[in-house]
Amino acid sequence: MNHYDTHERFIQTYGEKYLNKIEHLRKRLVDWETGEDKFVVVPFEAGIGKSLQTDRIVGEYVGQHDVKGTEEVFLPDSNRFRTFLMVKPFIEDVLASVERINQHCGRPDVALGITKDNWSQYRDDADTLSLFRVVVITHERYLGIKSMEWTPQTENL
Repeated sequence: MNHYDTHERFIQTYGEKYLNKIEHLRKRLVDWETGEDKFVVVPFEAGIGKSLQTDRIVGEYVGQHDVKGTEEVFLPDSNRFRTFLMVKPFIEDVLASVERINQHCGRPDVALGITKDNWSQYRDDADTLSLFRVVVITHERYLGIKSMEWTPQTENL
């Protein structure tokens, strides 16, 4: 079953209630205020398609808002376009989200996945991370960054 079939199945099963939830999710992600001290957590029930729809919404948003990939940087404080940090539990989830976001965006280089397997190439070069509109990171990497004072000299992350 592909992701579109899942979405269609939920529409058929739950109708307007499901569509309202997905619209609420879209507004939370791209319309409502977010920022360094504001994290979006959507308390929808498990299995409703939050991850798939989040990837679609973020990919479409980035694709519709002057996507330049790594060629041009739109920093969050420019108030022009949103950037996204997404935290996922497993490496497979990170890779799948990056693939879906880039697919929905129509470009292969908009979302970047950070896992234990590639963290060493970004650990000492945080400026490179700012080139990506979407960074998807594992819980393990995110907690490692948040639990320490990060510096380029950090060795044990």
